[in-house]
Amino acid sequence: MKVLIILCSSVSIAFACSCFPQSANDAFCEADWVSRVKVNCFHNPHNDETGMYDVIYTVKHIRIYKKPAHVSTLPPLVYTPSNGATCGLYMEVGKEYLLSGRVTRLHDICSITCANL
Repeated sequence: MKVLIILCSSVSIAFACSCFPQSANDAFCEADWVSRVKVNCFHNPHNDETGMYDVIYTVKHIRIYKKPAHVSTLPPLVYTPSNGATCGLYMEVGKEYLLSGRVTRLHDICSITCANL
């Protein structure tokens, strides 16, 4: 029984989100975009237990601090994994957050817990 408990604990730790610690300055410099946003809507199109599908937050960009030069404006949709073990964000509708992340080739914006300031 002890072996089973230890094995289960090890598996849950192995699948947990882990981030390399970095300063806010480093996180800002490494991000493609940084914006203060207000969350307007939450959508999980797949509702899959694996958490590998994206959750989509519709946001209003209150203030954009950084964006790539080739992007005229940041889109209102922020994609993140739906599972905390894959470093997905959990945000409450109606609240404001300072977010950062990557811009994809299709100009979608993505964010995970490790990428935030």
